[in-house]
Amino acid sequence: MARKIPFRFPVSTLIGSYFINFIKIVSGKKVHKKFRSRFLFTAIISGILDPFGKIETLIKSKEVSKTKIDEPPIFIIGFWRSGTTYLHNLMCLDSNHAFVSTYQSIFPSHSLINSFWLKKLATMAMPKERPVDKVSLNMDFPQEEEMALGNTQKISFYNYFYFPDDLDELTEETLYFKNVKKKDIDNWREKYLLIIKKAMIMTGGKRFVSKNPPNTFRIPQLLKTFPEAKFIYLYRNPYKVLSSFILFMSQVIEGVGFQKPNVNNFENGIFNLFKKALNKYEQDKSLIPGKNLFEIKYEDFMEEPVKTIDNIYTQFNLDNTEEFSDKLNKFISSQKHHKSGGHFIPQSLKDFVNKNLEDYMKRHKYSN
Repeated sequence: MARKIPFRFPVSTLIGSYFINFIKIVSGKKVHKKFRSRFLFTAIISGILDPFGKIETLIKSKEVSKTKIDEPPIFIIGFWRSGTTYLHNLMCLDSNHAFVSTYQSIFPSHSLINSFWLKKLATMAMPKERPVDKVSLNMDFPQEEEMALGNTQKISFYNYFYFPDDLDELTEETLYFKNVKKKDIDNWREKYLLIIKKAMIMTGGKRFVSKNPPNTFRIPQLLKTFPEAKFIYLYRNPYKVLSSFILFMSQVIEGVGFQKPNVNNFENGIFNLFKKALNKYEQDKSLIPGKNLFEIKYEDFMEEPVKTIDNIYTQFNLDNTEEFSDKLNKFISSQKHHKSGGHFIPQSLKDFVNKNLEDYMKRHKYSN
Protein backbone atom coordinates (compact mmCIF):
# COMPACT_ATOMS: atom_id res chain seq x y z
CA MET A 1 0.00 0.00 0.00
CA ALA A 2 1.33 3.43 -1.00
CA ARG A 3 2.25 5.75 1.84
CA LYS A 4 -0.42 8.41 2.29
CA ILE A 5 1.08 11.89 2.33
CA PRO A 6 -0.99 14.82 3.66
CA PHE A 7 -1.55 17.80 1.39
CA ARG A 8 0.87 19.94 3.34
CA PHE A 9 4.34 21.13 2.38
CA PRO A 10 7.31 22.69 4.17
CA VAL A 11 7.54 25.09 1.20
CA SER A 12 5.01 26.77 -1.07
CA THR A 13 4.67 26.32 -4.82
CA LEU A 14 6.45 29.66 -5.22
CA ILE A 15 9.73 27.73 -4.99
CA GLY A 16 9.64 27.59 -8.80
CA SER A 17 9.33 31.36 -9.13
CA TYR A 18 12.01 33.71 -10.31
CA PHE A 19 13.44 35.09 -7.07
CA ILE A 20 12.79 38.71 -8.07
CA ASN A 21 9.20 37.74 -8.87
CA PHE A 22 8.88 36.05 -5.48
CA ILE A 23 9.96 39.32 -3.84
CA LYS A 24 7.40 41.31 -5.85
CA ILE A 25 4.56 38.95 -4.89
CA VAL A 26 5.30 38.86 -1.15
CA SER A 27 6.38 42.49 -0.77
CA GLY A 28 4.25 44.27 1.83
CA LYS A 29 2.26 41.13 2.70
CA LYS A 30 1.65 39.80 6.18
CA VAL A 31 3.03 36.31 6.84
CA HIS A 32 1.36 34.58 9.77
CA LYS A 33 3.60 33.13 12.48
CA LYS A 34 2.45 29.56 11.77
CA PHE A 35 3.81 29.75 8.22
CA ARG A 36 7.05 31.71 8.70
CA SER A 37 9.28 28.66 8.29
CA ARG A 38 7.47 27.80 5.03
CA PHE A 39 7.97 31.36 3.84
CA LEU A 40 11.69 31.27 4.71
CA PHE A 41 12.34 27.88 3.06
CA THR A 42 10.46 28.99 -0.06
CA ALA A 43 12.57 32.13 -0.33
CA ILE A 44 15.80 30.17 0.11
CA ILE A 45 14.96 27.50 -2.46
CA SER A 46 13.65 30.06 -4.96
CA GLY A 47 16.94 31.92 -4.61
CA ILE A 48 18.99 28.73 -5.04
CA LEU A 49 17.07 27.65 -8.16
CA ASP A 50 17.04 31.09 -9.75
CA PRO A 51 20.44 30.84 -11.53
CA PHE A 52 19.45 27.49 -13.05
CA GLY A 53 16.35 29.11 -14.53
CA LYS A 54 18.40 31.93 -15.99
CA ILE A 55 20.76 29.42 -17.59
CA GLU A 56 17.82 27.58 -19.17
CA THR A 57 16.45 30.86 -20.54
CA LEU A 58 19.84 31.70 -22.03
CA ILE A 59 20.32 28.31 -23.67
CA LYS A 60 16.78 27.67 -24.87
CA SER A 61 15.57 31.17 -25.80
CA LYS A 62 16.22 30.66 -29.53
CA GLU A 63 14.36 27.34 -29.66
CA VAL A 64 11.40 28.79 -27.79
CA SER A 65 11.23 31.93 -29.94
CA LYS A 66 11.21 29.80 -33.12
CA THR A 67 8.26 27.74 -31.89
CA LYS A 68 5.10 28.87 -33.67
CA ILE A 69 1.57 28.72 -32.29
CA ASP A 70 -0.14 27.97 -35.59
CA GLU A 71 -3.31 26.30 -34.27
CA PRO A 72 -5.80 28.36 -32.21
CA PRO A 73 -5.67 27.16 -28.58
CA ILE A 74 -8.60 25.55 -26.80
CA PHE A 75 -9.44 27.16 -23.44
CA ILE A 76 -11.45 25.06 -20.96
CA ILE A 77 -13.12 27.49 -18.56
CA GLY A 78 -15.76 27.49 -15.82
CA PHE A 79 -15.71 27.86 -12.06
CA TRP A 80 -13.45 25.58 -10.03
CA ARG A 81 -14.87 22.11 -9.26
CA SER A 82 -17.07 22.10 -12.39
CA GLY A 83 -15.42 19.10 -14.06
CA THR A 84 -12.74 21.06 -15.91
CA THR A 85 -9.93 18.76 -14.70
CA TYR A 86 -11.62 15.62 -16.00
CA LEU A 87 -12.36 17.16 -19.38
CA HIS A 88 -8.80 18.47 -19.62
CA ASN A 89 -7.39 15.03 -18.87
CA LEU A 90 -9.54 13.52 -21.62
CA MET A 91 -8.64 16.16 -24.22
CA CYS A 92 -4.94 15.81 -23.45
CA LEU A 93 -4.98 12.11 -24.33
CA ASP A 94 -4.92 13.33 -27.93
CA SER A 95 -1.29 13.32 -29.07
CA ASN A 96 -2.00 16.39 -31.23
CA HIS A 97 -2.63 18.43 -28.10
CA ALA A 98 -0.05 20.25 -25.99
CA PHE A 99 -0.57 21.04 -22.32
CA VAL A 100 1.16 22.39 -19.23
CA SER A 101 2.21 19.53 -16.96
CA THR A 102 2.13 19.66 -13.18
CA TYR A 103 5.91 19.92 -13.22
CA GLN A 104 5.91 22.85 -15.66
CA SER A 105 3.18 24.59 -13.65
CA ILE A 106 5.46 24.73 -10.60
CA PHE A 107 8.81 25.08 -12.36
CA PRO A 108 8.09 26.99 -15.59
CA SER A 109 11.65 28.31 -15.78
CA HIS A 110 13.15 24.84 -15.34
CA SER A 111 11.09 22.92 -17.89
CA LEU A 112 13.47 22.23 -20.75
CA ILE A 113 16.86 21.57 -19.15
CA ASN A 114 16.61 21.09 -15.40
CA SER A 115 13.68 18.67 -15.29
CA PHE A 116 15.90 15.55 -15.39
CA TRP A 117 16.97 16.13 -11.77
CA LEU A 118 14.48 18.63 -10.36
CA LYS A 119 11.42 16.56 -11.27
CA LYS A 120 12.72 13.59 -9.26
CA LEU A 121 13.19 15.74 -6.16
CA ALA A 122 9.75 17.34 -6.54
CA THR A 123 8.04 13.97 -7.01
CA MET A 124 9.39 12.75 -3.68
CA ALA A 125 7.64 15.60 -1.86
CA MET A 126 4.36 15.55 -3.75
CA PRO A 127 1.26 13.75 -2.37
CA LYS A 128 -0.22 10.96 -4.46
CA GLU A 129 -3.70 12.49 -4.56
CA ARG A 130 -5.33 15.90 -4.79
CA PRO A 131 -7.30 16.96 -1.70
CA VAL A 132 -11.10 16.56 -1.61
CA ASP A 133 -11.64 14.61 -4.83
CA LYS A 134 -8.74 12.09 -4.58
CA VAL A 135 -7.67 12.74 -8.18
CA SER A 136 -4.23 11.21 -8.79
CA LEU A 137 -1.29 13.60 -8.92
CA ASN A 138 1.73 13.09 -11.13
CA MET A 139 4.38 15.52 -12.33
CA ASP A 140 3.64 14.61 -15.96
CA PHE A 141 -0.16 14.93 -15.77
CA PRO A 142 -1.97 17.90 -17.36
CA GLN A 143 -2.31 20.91 -15.08
CA GLU A 144 -3.57 24.49 -15.01
CA GLU A 145 -1.15 27.15 -16.20
CA GLU A 146 -2.17 29.80 -13.62
CA MET A 147 0.53 28.70 -11.21
CA ALA A 148 3.14 28.82 -13.98
CA LEU A 149 1.99 32.35 -14.78
CA GLY A 150 2.38 33.32 -11.14
CA ASN A 151 5.89 31.90 -11.02
CA THR A 152 7.06 33.99 -13.98
CA GLN A 153 5.32 37.34 -13.30
CA LYS A 154 3.08 38.81 -10.62
CA ILE A 155 -0.39 38.79 -12.25
CA SER A 156 -1.84 35.49 -11.06
CA PHE A 157 -5.03 34.77 -9.16
CA TYR A 158 -3.26 31.89 -7.44
CA ASN A 159 -1.39 34.35 -5.27
CA TYR A 160 -4.63 33.84 -3.32
CA PHE A 161 -3.22 30.46 -2.22
CA TYR A 162 -0.51 32.31 -0.30
CA PHE A 163 -2.44 35.39 0.82
CA PRO A 164 -6.15 34.51 1.13
CA ASP A 165 -6.99 37.73 2.98
CA ASP A 166 -6.21 39.62 -0.26
CA LEU A 167 -9.04 38.03 -2.26
CA ASP A 168 -10.79 41.27 -3.24
CA GLU A 169 -7.57 42.98 -4.31
CA LEU A 170 -6.40 39.92 -6.27
CA THR A 171 -9.77 39.58 -7.97
CA GLU A 172 -9.65 43.16 -9.19
CA GLU A 173 -6.03 43.03 -10.35
CA THR A 174 -5.59 39.51 -11.73
CA LEU A 175 -9.08 38.71 -13.05
CA TYR A 176 -10.41 42.13 -14.10
CA PHE A 177 -6.97 43.72 -14.73
CA LYS A 178 -8.04 46.85 -12.86
CA ASN A 179 -5.38 49.25 -11.58
CA VAL A 180 -2.74 47.29 -13.52
CA LYS A 181 -0.16 49.05 -15.69
CA LYS A 182 -0.16 48.31 -19.41
CA LYS A 183 3.45 47.13 -19.23
CA ASP A 184 2.45 44.54 -16.62
CA ILE A 185 -0.43 43.29 -18.77
CA ASP A 186 1.91 43.08 -21.76
CA ASN A 187 4.38 41.14 -19.61
CA TRP A 188 1.57 38.77 -18.51
CA ARG A 189 0.69 38.12 -22.15
CA GLU A 190 4.35 37.62 -23.11
CA LYS A 191 4.93 35.12 -20.30
CA TYR A 192 1.71 33.29 -21.21
CA LEU A 193 2.93 32.81 -24.78
CA LEU A 194 6.28 31.61 -23.43
CA ILE A 195 4.57 29.01 -21.24
CA ILE A 196 2.46 27.78 -24.16
CA LYS A 197 5.50 27.44 -26.42
CA LYS A 198 7.43 25.52 -23.77
CA ALA A 199 4.42 23.22 -23.29
CA MET A 200 4.37 22.53 -27.03
CA ILE A 201 8.07 21.66 -26.99
CA MET A 202 7.72 19.41 -23.94
CA THR A 203 4.65 17.49 -25.10
CA GLY A 204 5.16 17.59 -28.86
CA GLY A 205 1.58 18.75 -29.41
CA LYS A 206 0.58 21.20 -32.12
CA ARG A 207 -2.54 22.69 -30.49
CA PHE A 208 -2.42 23.98 -26.92
CA VAL A 209 -5.27 22.89 -24.64
CA SER A 210 -5.69 25.00 -21.51
CA LYS A 211 -7.66 24.28 -18.34
CA ASN A 212 -7.59 27.39 -16.22
CA PRO A 213 -10.67 28.57 -14.25
CA PRO A 214 -9.34 32.16 -13.81
CA ASN A 215 -9.58 32.51 -17.60
CA THR A 216 -13.37 32.56 -17.20
CA PHE A 217 -12.82 36.23 -16.38
CA ARG A 218 -10.30 36.86 -19.17
CA ILE A 219 -12.14 36.13 -22.41
CA PRO A 220 -11.45 39.64 -23.86
CA GLN A 221 -7.71 39.39 -23.14
CA LEU A 222 -7.46 35.87 -24.59
CA LEU A 223 -9.35 36.84 -27.74
CA LYS A 224 -7.03 39.81 -28.21
CA THR A 225 -4.11 37.38 -28.40
CA PHE A 226 -5.97 34.50 -30.11
CA PRO A 227 -8.99 35.82 -32.10
CA GLU A 228 -9.90 32.31 -33.30
CA ALA A 229 -9.42 30.57 -29.95
CA LYS A 230 -11.91 27.85 -29.02
CA PHE A 231 -13.66 27.93 -25.63
CA ILE A 232 -15.31 25.11 -23.69
CA TYR A 233 -17.39 26.31 -20.75
CA LEU A 234 -18.54 23.92 -18.02
CA TYR A 235 -21.16 24.64 -15.38
CA ARG A 236 -22.45 22.58 -12.46
CA ASN A 237 -24.95 22.63 -9.61
CA PRO A 238 -23.85 25.59 -7.41
CA TYR A 239 -24.43 23.63 -4.20
CA LYS A 240 -21.87 21.01 -5.18
CA VAL A 241 -19.45 23.43 -6.82
CA LEU A 242 -19.27 25.81 -3.88
CA SER A 243 -19.26 23.25 -1.07
CA SER A 244 -16.45 21.38 -2.82
CA PHE A 245 -14.49 24.54 -3.64
CA ILE A 246 -14.63 25.84 -0.07
CA LEU A 247 -13.23 22.56 1.24
CA PHE A 248 -10.67 22.35 -1.57
CA MET A 249 -9.37 25.88 -1.06
CA SER A 250 -9.14 25.52 2.72
CA GLN A 251 -6.87 22.49 2.20
CA VAL A 252 -4.76 24.14 -0.51
CA ILE A 253 -4.24 27.28 1.56
CA GLU A 254 -3.27 25.17 4.58
CA GLY A 255 -0.94 23.17 2.34
CA VAL A 256 1.00 25.96 0.60
CA GLY A 257 -0.11 29.31 2.05
CA PHE A 258 1.49 32.00 4.18
CA GLN A 259 -1.72 33.13 5.88
CA LYS A 260 -4.63 31.48 7.65
CA PRO A 261 -7.79 32.99 6.12
CA ASN A 262 -10.19 35.06 8.18
CA VAL A 263 -13.03 32.63 8.97
CA ASN A 264 -15.73 35.30 8.77
CA ASN A 265 -14.65 36.46 5.30
CA PHE A 266 -13.58 33.17 3.70
CA GLU A 267 -16.97 31.71 2.71
CA ASN A 268 -18.52 35.03 1.72
CA GLY A 269 -15.51 35.84 -0.42
CA ILE A 270 -15.91 32.59 -2.35
CA PHE A 271 -19.67 33.09 -2.73
CA ASN A 272 -19.07 36.55 -4.19
CA LEU A 273 -16.34 35.23 -6.47
CA PHE A 274 -18.75 32.64 -7.87
CA LYS A 275 -21.40 35.26 -8.56
CA LYS A 276 -18.82 37.49 -10.26
CA ALA A 277 -17.63 34.59 -12.42
CA LEU A 278 -21.17 33.85 -13.63
CA ASN A 279 -21.80 37.51 -14.43
CA LYS A 280 -18.47 38.03 -16.19
CA TYR A 281 -18.96 34.98 -18.38
CA GLU A 282 -22.49 36.02 -19.37
CA GLN A 283 -21.17 39.50 -20.15
CA ASP A 284 -18.26 38.34 -22.30
CA LYS A 285 -19.38 35.13 -24.02
CA SER A 286 -20.98 37.07 -26.88
CA LEU A 287 -17.46 38.16 -27.89
CA ILE A 288 -16.72 34.55 -28.88
CA PRO A 289 -17.94 33.53 -32.36
CA GLY A 290 -20.68 30.92 -31.92
CA LYS A 291 -18.73 28.22 -33.73
CA ASN A 292 -15.87 28.65 -31.26
CA LEU A 293 -17.90 28.24 -28.05
CA PHE A 294 -19.10 24.93 -26.61
CA GLU A 295 -21.10 24.93 -23.36
CA ILE A 296 -21.41 21.79 -21.22
CA LYS A 297 -23.58 20.93 -18.26
CA TYR A 298 -21.39 18.90 -15.93
CA GLU A 299 -24.07 16.34 -15.16
CA ASP A 300 -24.65 15.64 -18.88
CA PHE A 301 -20.92 15.42 -19.51
CA MET A 302 -20.37 12.84 -16.78
CA GLU A 303 -23.33 10.81 -18.05
CA GLU A 304 -21.94 10.61 -21.59
CA PRO A 305 -18.27 11.71 -21.69
CA VAL A 306 -17.47 10.04 -25.04
CA LYS A 307 -20.46 11.64 -26.74
CA THR A 308 -19.48 15.02 -25.28
CA ILE A 309 -15.95 14.71 -26.66
CA ASP A 310 -17.32 13.65 -30.05
CA ASN A 311 -19.55 16.72 -30.13
CA ILE A 312 -16.66 19.01 -29.21
CA TYR A 313 -14.48 17.53 -31.93
CA THR A 314 -17.25 17.84 -34.50
CA GLN A 315 -18.02 21.48 -33.68
CA PHE A 316 -14.36 22.53 -33.59
CA ASN A 317 -13.51 20.43 -36.65
CA LEU A 318 -10.80 18.47 -34.83
CA ASP A 319 -9.39 15.19 -36.11
CA ASN A 320 -10.73 12.40 -33.87
CA THR A 321 -8.24 9.61 -34.56
CA GLU A 322 -8.68 5.92 -33.76
CA GLU A 323 -5.65 6.12 -31.45
CA PHE A 324 -7.29 8.90 -29.45
CA SER A 325 -10.61 7.06 -29.30
CA ASP A 326 -8.90 3.99 -27.86
CA LYS A 327 -7.07 6.04 -25.22
CA LEU A 328 -10.30 7.86 -24.39
CA ASN A 329 -12.32 4.71 -23.81
CA LYS A 330 -9.58 3.09 -21.73
CA PHE A 331 -9.17 6.16 -19.52
CA ILE A 332 -12.91 6.57 -18.97
CA SER A 333 -13.20 2.89 -18.10
CA SER A 334 -10.36 3.21 -15.58
CA GLN A 335 -12.18 6.08 -13.82
CA LYS A 336 -15.56 4.37 -13.43
CA HIS A 337 -14.95 3.38 -9.82
CA HIS A 338 -13.42 6.71 -8.80
CA LYS A 339 -15.33 8.38 -5.99
CA SER A 340 -14.86 11.97 -4.95
CA GLY A 341 -15.65 13.26 -1.50
CA GLY A 342 -19.19 13.96 -0.34
CA HIS A 343 -20.73 17.41 -0.23
CA PHE A 344 -21.73 18.97 3.09
CA ILE A 345 -24.01 21.93 2.36
CA PRO A 346 -23.77 24.58 5.12
CA GLN A 347 -26.77 26.81 5.80
CA SER A 348 -24.77 29.85 4.68
CA LEU A 349 -24.42 28.29 1.22
CA LYS A 350 -28.15 27.53 1.04
CA ASP A 351 -28.92 31.11 2.00
CA PHE A 352 -26.56 32.46 -0.68
CA VAL A 353 -28.06 30.31 -3.45
CA ASN A 354 -31.64 31.07 -2.43
CA LYS A 355 -30.97 34.80 -2.32
CA ASN A 356 -28.78 35.20 -5.43
CA LEU A 357 -29.18 32.28 -7.82
CA GLU A 358 -32.89 31.47 -8.05
CA ASP A 359 -33.08 32.32 -11.77
CA TYR A 360 -29.83 30.48 -12.48
CA MET A 361 -31.09 27.34 -10.75
CA LYS A 362 -34.34 27.40 -12.71
CA ARG A 363 -32.66 28.10 -16.06
CA HIS A 364 -30.30 25.14 -15.70
CA LYS A 365 -32.92 22.90 -14.05
CA TYR A 366 -31.11 22.48 -10.75
CA SER A 367 -33.09 21.71 -7.61
CA ASN A 368 -32.41 22.82 -4.04
